[in-house]
Amino acid sequence: MAVTVGFIGVGNMGNPMAANVLKAFPMTVFDMNPKAMENLIQGGAKRAGSPREVVESSEIVFTSLPASPDVEAVYLEAGGLVDRAKPGTILIDLSSVLPSTPKKIEPRAKARGVHFLEAPVSGGVSGARAATLAIMVGGEAEPLQRARSCAPSARTSSTWGRSAPATR
Repeated sequence: MAVTVGFIGVGNMGNPMAANVLKAFPMTVFDMNPKAMENLIQGGAKRAGSPREVVESSEIVFTSLPASPDVEAVYLEAGGLVDRAKPGTILIDLSSVLPSTPKKIEPRAKARGVHFLEAPVSGGVSGARAATLAIMVGGEAEPLQRARSCAPSARTSSTWGRSAPATR
């Protein structure tokens, strides 16, 4: 059975990354702007009505959100990703955020048996479209290995490797 993947935040950067993942994995998607999801739905993704729906139906969830406040809200507010994820779920944030953001998320996720990987990307929208992004991952090795095949650039030149834990 294929790994179930979710993607939250399918705007300028998230949409092409999600499209690359969708080529190989069943996916559930959510964005605050419903129009941003249309091409992915037409490509076979399942539409979710909220981040909660995504995390409840996915083993691996990617987020690509505008800034730290957005990431912290989606992950940490009551009923957010950390609260709703099943133990063993892998949450991967691809956003460019303040160093304090993953420091807040990782310990709360770990306390619930949920894996968190901080994974900012480099390469811009053109790299996202071409699946040539560099993905710089911080987190534990085991969930990184499990998630590697689902990476938005896994089939090209992405850089997935163990760096400092998210709580550096």
